[in-house]
Order: sequence, then structure tokens, then C-alpha cells
Amino acid sequence: MSEKNMKMNIMKVLVVICNTIVLGLLAIDIFRSGVPSDDYFLWTLVVLLSSAAFCTLAVVLMPQIKWCFRLMKKTARGVGLVLKRNSKRLAVIVGAAILCLFAVMLIAGRDIPPPDDSDLALERPDVSDEENALYWFARAAEAKLWPEGGRDAYNDYRYPKLADEPPDMELVGKTFEMNEVVFAKIERGLQQEVCLTPRRTLQDLFSGDSMPYLAEWRSMARFMAARVRYERESGHYADAAELAAMLLNYGDMITRDSDSIIHYLVGIAVISIGLSETMDLARDEGISQEQLVTLSGALDGMKPLGRGLIRGLKGEYRIVADLLEHIGKEGYVYEYRYVSGPVEFLLTLNKVTGYFLQPNRTKKTHANNTRKVIENARRCYADLEKEDFADYCHDLVGMPDVIRHLPRPNPVGKALIPAITIAHDRLLEQKLRLEFSLSATRLIIALHAYKKAEGKAPQRLTELLPDYIDAVPRDPFDGELFKYNPSLDVVYSVGKDLQDHGGRPVLFADDPWRGEYFVYEAGINVESFQEEVKKVVLSEEDPELRAGAIKKLDDQVLLEKLAMESKHRQVRAAAAGGLTDQTVLENIATEDETATVRSEAVRNIISQELLEHIAVKDESSQVRRDAVRKLRNQELLERIVHDDPSFSVRRSAVRRLTNQDLVGKLALESPDLSVRKAAVENLTDQALLEKIALEEPEKCVRWAAVRNLTDQEVIAKVALGDTEWAVRQRAVFRLNDRDVLKQIAEEDEKLAVRQAAGLRLWEVGP
Repeated sequence: MSEKNMKMNIMKVLVVICNTIVLGLLAIDIFRSGVPSDDYFLWTLVVLLSSAAFCTLAVVLMPQIKWCFRLMKKTARGVGLVLKRNSKRLAVIVGAAILCLFAVMLIAGRDIPPPDDSDLALERPDVSDEENALYWFARAAEAKLWPEGGRDAYNDYRYPKLADEPPDMELVGKTFEMNEVVFAKIERGLQQEVCLTPRRTLQDLFSGDSMPYLAEWRSMARFMAARVRYERESGHYADAAELAAMLLNYGDMITRDSDSIIHYLVGIAVISIGLSETMDLARDEGISQEQLVTLSGALDGMKPLGRGLIRGLKGEYRIVADLLEHIGKEGYVYEYRYVSGPVEFLLTLNKVTGYFLQPNRTKKTHANNTRKVIENARRCYADLEKEDFADYCHDLVGMPDVIRHLPRPNPVGKALIPAITIAHDRLLEQKLRLEFSLSATRLIIALHAYKKAEGKAPQRLTELLPDYIDAVPRDPFDGELFKYNPSLDVVYSVGKDLQDHGGRPVLFADDPWRGEYFVYEAGINVESFQEEVKKVVLSEEDPELRAGAIKKLDDQVLLEKLAMESKHRQVRAAAAGGLTDQTVLENIATEDETATVRSEAVRNIISQELLEHIAVKDESSQVRRDAVRKLRNQELLERIVHDDPSFSVRRSAVRRLTNQDLVGKLALESPDLSVRKAAVENLTDQALLEKIALEEPEKCVRWAAVRNLTDQEVIAKVALGDTEWAVRQRAVFRLNDRDVLKQIAEEDEKLAVRQAAGLRLWEVGP
């Protein structure tokens, strides 16, 4: 056999082997993807036949494939020879084509005159600082004080499910008492006519640090909401009602004078926080008619949500219009935040041709889009022109986005608009949801006022007219009258599917926004509601839906039966989470076969002896962790830190330790990274924290150490010198030295750290 034939045969064998392997892997993938067992033989036969046919074809066509490669090689040589002989002619032809293309681009690149967008102008009255609510809200944020341990007590009170122990209510009350001046300054701000924020510039758009007040607004809203809840639980209903009204007015003032979409979204988030507390207050048995009137008056005084949204849209349009003008003049975007590298090159060419980006034409398109959204902001969900919504799903314009529009003028402008525009459909839906919540809250207040006066719940909403409400509100989704189901004790909307489901989804979920329909419990006919819940629990076949209903069940006898006897783990877990009988909980926590069920029971157990047993003996790390989170035995916690095989259990045990010597030793010496980090979070020794923050090789441990540092010099060292930007950023948020903050804001290599320094400068003040 000749050497040439041998090589050919070897090549054929390799082709067969490779194709067999590939098709074998394909067969395995097909079987793994879930081919029915009855079709195994058929699929195997198809794969084998396909493999044989493919290999045979490759072997038979091997000479033809080689011939094709030789032909391509000869063709390339011929083309090269032709190009060499006619290079001058080709150069002339190519040059003429380029000139023609350039001329066409110059003609097509002529922009239109500036569009008339006067209707999208944002009115800003001229007011002094003290006439602007923003000034007083900022002063309120600066005046906030924390007694020793007050911040932790406040956080435990706000998030009781995350707290290891019940919050210190005396310390929570002291925190609110110390901050009476904060509420006084907010009240002063609410007396003003407007809440105007500083005018945004293009530089603000790209720096990201131009609106530090947004975070403070949400933080202050949570602080006020916690105070409302505290006063309500303390039985001070008059104070709670006044504070709830203040919180609603606070959110309303922020929302109605918004000048950007993010401003508007923060405003409606604040209103949502206020509505949640207002509903809880209205449902409380101890509230009086007079206090319900106070809440109702606060809601009646709120401006329509559409006003703030329209202002936000106009403000957003204005900043985008300025951006387009800037790109048209300068040919670039600040820090190229919105465009990829190849598109930057097109923007450079645009200075000459004007073809790739035409600012006025783009501005006109964006203005028309904004007008459509403003028109939609006045409609109910059923009447929205949904086809006008663009798919705003990317934030960086690349060449693929531009190439789609390249045959026509202004391709960059057409690709740029989606990247710099908010997802309007989601924005309008959020507005409609909040409008539903506002109307639902008004109705809940009116229903409770009716029951207090009449001694019974109404059967129809029209019975509330005219003494309790002026008119039955309209559902913002279908435009029809609001829905009320007295047997389920709910007010509800048809939601996005525009179908009337009778308010039943409330039986299955804690979230009022479950699925496509929206429901709120009125809380005026609890007995009727509990009867409906029992019907669902006993008749529903889907265990997930039964579990959702069980979470609303109050009947301890039925809960015990479900927790002990149900064959579905979801049902048993939901029932165990609502039990209070310690004997039953002990049986479930030690005998149930499912870890999630035992875990739910452990969370309600009080006995330390039982918790200690479970923390050591239970086979599930989830159950042991939940038990450890409630332990007080320090010796046992130390043993668990060293011996438990699960890092999550060890970490939870470290957080429960009170012996600072042991915590410090673990922070320095433990080979377990999660334990070191948890120990640092629990450490108060400033010398050790300094050593860890400056010398620890693991960035997550240094990051944890910064949280508990108090020495400003050490914090400054970390902020200036740490190699990890996230650690520097966290240190910046704990800095008070304005000189160091200014240095970081100007010199740090990471934009996020510079932004943090700018925000902190504003918080620290002059």
C-alpha cells in the first residue's frame, strides 16, 4: 500500500471515529432531555442510521472535498493576479465609490430643524431655600440621632423576623423621643408649597451622585413608618394617626414635584410605605372614628399620581434632549456610558457626515414617544395603547443595534433612544397599582368607620354613600366600579387580566399582588373570612394553594391536625409555622421526617433545653441553624463553632457569642473564612478591628471589619489605601473628614468610590 493511500485511509478512519463520538454524545443528550421510554428504540435506530449515513457520505466525498479546496486555492491565485494587473483601475473605481458614498451620506445626513417641544417644558417656580420642602427634609435627615444601641434596637424592631432576640422596646421608644426635632422639621417642610430638587445637568446624569436626597427620603419614610407602628402598638392611636397622615403627605409632596423618573419612583415607594401602615392602623380595633377621619382626610388631600408622573416624564425628556444636543455638537458621550467602542468611532465620523446621528430628528422621535406615554398616564389599564411601548431591555448601544438601522439615516439615534429611556409599560403599571392601593385604603377606612357606627359590615359599597365616601372609586385597571366581596372580607381589582375572580386569590397568598389580580383584606369581618379560609384548607387539592391558605388560618385545633397528619410537607410546614402549643411543636420538631417542617416548628419553640438538643442532634443543617439562632448557652455555642460540619450553622453560632475574647480569637485564627467574617461582624475590640482592616488578606473579612470601626484615622487609611474598591467604598460611607472625602472624590480610580465620597460629602454637610 502506498504512503498516499495509507494517509487517506487513516483520515477516513479518523472521520468515522469523530462523527461516531459526536453523534453518540447527541444521543445521550437526547435521552437526558426526557425522550419517552417507548421511543428509545426508535431514537436509537435514527441516531445509528444517521451516524452511518454521515460517515459514509464523508468517506465517499473525501476526494471531492479535496478537489474543492484545490479549486478555491487556484481561484484565489487568479483573483490576486487580476488585482495586481489592474490595481490602478481598481483604485480609481474604489475611490469613486467612496466619494459617491460620502456624497450620499452628506445629503442624507442633513438634520431637520429643532422640533417644537414647548409642551414638554418643566415648570419650576422660583422659591427660596426656606420655602422649599427639600431644605427642611434635608435638615430633618441631618438632625437624626441614635442613642447607644438605638440603631440596632430600631433595626430589630423594623425586621423582627431577622432579629435574634425581641427588640428592646424601651430603647426603641427612647430613639423616637430623641428625634422629636426630626418630625418637627418634616412638619415644617410639609407646610411649604413645593419640594423642588436641584436642576439636573448632563454631568449629573453620568456621575450618578447628583440625587443623594433620594436615599434619605426612603430612609426617613421607614423611620416614620416604624414610629407609626410603635405608637399604634403602644395604644397611642391619636399620635399614630397624625404620624401616618404626615407620612402620606410626605410621600405625596415628594411625588407631585418629581423632575425625573427615579424621583417619581422613590416618591411612590414612600407613599406605599405610608399606605401599608395606614391600612394596619385602620384595621386596629382600638382606633376611633375621629382618628379614621384624620386618615381619610390625609388621603383626600393627596394630589393625583398622574401629575407627578407627567412631571417626571418631562424632566426625563429634557435631560435626554440636552444629551442629544451635546452628542451632536461634541461627537461623544460623557465616559461613553451608553455606547460601545465601534459606535464611538461612528460618532466621531458623524462630525463630518451627520449621517449616523441626527439630534433633532432623534429628539422629535423621543418627544413623540414621551407625549404618547403622557397620554397613557391619564388612562386606565384597559385603555392603554400597549403597542406604543418599546422593548427597553438593554443599556448599551453596540454595533448590532446600529446595523439594523444602518441603511437609513440616523442609525445611532434610533438605536440610542431605547437605551436612554425608561420602560414605560412597567412604569405605568406601577402607577396603576398605587392608584389601586390608594382607593383600597380609602375604602378600608370607610368600611371600618361604617362598622363602628352601624355595628355591622356593609353588604355593598354603595351603602357607604354619602356619609363615609363621596363616590365609589373606579378600578384603575378596567375603569369600572371597585369590587367588594363581603363574605371574603376583601376589596379587590380585576387586575391585568381584566377578569373578575371574586377576590379569592387573597386566600392563597400574603402578597396582594399575586398573579394578575390585586386584593386587600378589609379586616371588618374576620369571622367570615376565617370560615372561607377553612373551606379552602379542607377542600383544596393543590398542596401549594392549601399552604398559602393555612398561613391565614387562626384555628389552632385545625392547625395542629394539619401539622401532625397531612401527607404534604408544604401543608405541614405552613401549619407548624402558625402553631403556639409548645408540646405539639416539640413533637413536630423532633419527629417529623421533613427538615423544612421541623425548621418551622423550631422557630416557634421557647424551651432552651429543647433548642440545645436540636442544635446538636438534628441531622439537617437548616434545622440546627434555626435552633442555634435562638440559643443562649455560650459553652454550647462555642462547641458548635468548632464541631458543626455546616458552615452556615457555625456562622450563626459565632453571631450569638458574647465572649469578646473568644470572638477575637476566632476572627484572627479560624481557618474557616465564613467563621472569621461572622466573628469580625460580632467584634467590638477596636485594636483587633484595626489590625484586621489593615492586614487581613481576605477582602470580605476586611469589608466586615470596616462596619464596626470607630477610629476615623483608621477608616481614612482604609478608604485611601485598600486594594479592593468595595472595601474603600464601605470605609468612605463611615468617614466624616471632609478633606479626605474631597481627595477621594477627586482621585480614586473607581467611579463607585468617587460617587460614594460625593454622597458622603453631602451627608456630612459644610
